[in-house]
Amino acid sequence: AVGGTAIREAPRTGIIFAELSDVGVIKLKALGCLVASIQNTKAAVTIPTPLVGEAIYTPQALIYAAGIEEVRGLLRPPLYGEGMAIAVIGTGIRSTHEQISGHVVYSKNFTSSKMEDTFDHDSGVASIILSVAPLCNLLDFKVLDENGEGTEEEVILALEECMRLYDEGSPYRPCAINLSLGAPDTGDPSSPLRVACRAAALERGIWIGASAGNGGPIQGTITSPAC
Repeated sequence: AVGGTAIREAPRTGIIFAELSDVGVIKLKALGCLVASIQNTKAAVTIPTPLVGEAIYTPQALIYAAGIEEVRGLLRPPLYGEGMAIAVIGTGIRSTHEQISGHVVYSKNFTSSKMEDTFDHDSGVASIILSVAPLCNLLDFKVLDENGEGTEEEVILALEECMRLYDEGSPYRPCAINLSLGAPDTGDPSSPLRVACRAAALERGIWIGASAGNGGPIQGTITSPAC
């Protein structure tokens, strides 16, 4: 025993979260364990100024939208995402939105905040997903609070839940995971978040889309796990 508290386990990645004293860290390292500090994560978004008035669609925009349908028509059967589930890990989804209603089939809150998308971020992400795959189902995993902030621990536990659903053959098992968030990149390939992403993507074939963040174009500003 090393005196850890607030212990939580992610068995599919072999990661254990705990609050440790300096002595506890030394003891674990002496046992050959890899010990890493948990980074903070933030939603990859810069909040825009609210627009006033109605949206205006140009002829070019309408032609582009029609082109998406034309591409679908080239496939047999046409691809609308039917039977697929996509996990959205972030600020939570406003499931009552008219475009989203009926698509959220599974949800879990890893924060102490309300389940609603109070940061108004992943509801937009979900809308984009449904624009591309209008018949898909959504898994809603809230790991960021009302300020769009959280820790890698919550993100990894959400990834763990995705892997559990996949391993158990659940009807809600995701074929893809969206991570519109990021943590500062330490450059360590063994960082807990990278380990969890590899377990989902490489060991199970779950496609992961992760945002690069908003800090560019300066070198080293791409956030983890996108980099």
